[in-house]
Amino acid sequence: MSDPLWSDRSTWLRGDDLESYRVTSDGLCWWCQSAAATTREHKFKRTDLDQMWGDSAYLLWGSSGDNRTIWDSESFGRLSKIRGAKSDVAKFKPSMCLTCNGKRSQPFDDSYVTFSRYVWQYMDTLWKAGNINMSEVYGNEWKSRVLELAKYFAKHSACSMVDADFKVPQSIIEFLNGNTDRLEDMHIVIFKDPQIRHYRRQMRAVGVAAGGLHIEPAVGTVSPSRKCLTAYSSAYLLDFIGVKYYWKEGAKASDSFYLHQKPHIYRREKLPLI
Repeated sequence: MSDPLWSDRSTWLRGDDLESYRVTSDGLCWWCQSAAATTREHKFKRTDLDQMWGDSAYLLWGSSGDNRTIWDSESFGRLSKIRGAKSDVAKFKPSMCLTCNGKRSQPFDDSYVTFSRYVWQYMDTLWKAGNINMSEVYGNEWKSRVLELAKYFAKHSACSMVDADFKVPQSIIEFLNGNTDRLEDMHIVIFKDPQIRHYRRQMRAVGVAAGGLHIEPAVGTVSPSRKCLTAYSSAYLLDFIGVKYYWKEGAKASDSFYLHQKPHIYRREKLPLI
């Protein structure tokens, strides 16, 4: 997914350059905006982390730099060991109340877990496929369940924004509240990454059962005059099958995966613009 707004790296901001665009937390849940933010959302779902464990005593966690930056270096950066899904490094900072991160969003989490299990089971088949049939994932309830899946990724994107001290767009909150069934200013699509698959195949050729979870470093744009975020994009991958989200202020009529029974699976290098 290329965007002319992001093509000139000399205009990119990071670290201290972004301080004037960040917001100070009021200590409240970003969703309901009334109860205290006491809980932490997992960057990766706990069920995915548990699956990765196997009989290993730890997982390797790679980070490309300061989590507070909106863009990090292209290197893999430092590696660290995590010994449990409850590790602080596997979670965003506290940003949601117990109710919003529990009862209110449980249907989103449940639909994500069903999707995740399907992807892990049929990953190699999905690589060859041009689309994913959501009725095979969810059965006759696919319409409502796919919408819940989209809300899981909308919630995840919001937690990522708050983790970097940016304000969550009101459109995301309205979408999660059920006031609209379409998040028009956020494009959410399913894709496959050839580079990650190539690495996985190379490792398997030498007897290493390589697989992983990935979050792409977030990239965004800001308004110098209004001192606010105007675009934000990242991706969440189960090995080489991922979901890319791209929020852009003022955008309309995004064609996201949850609008279709058989959404397209894009190649990473051919992701569409919003």
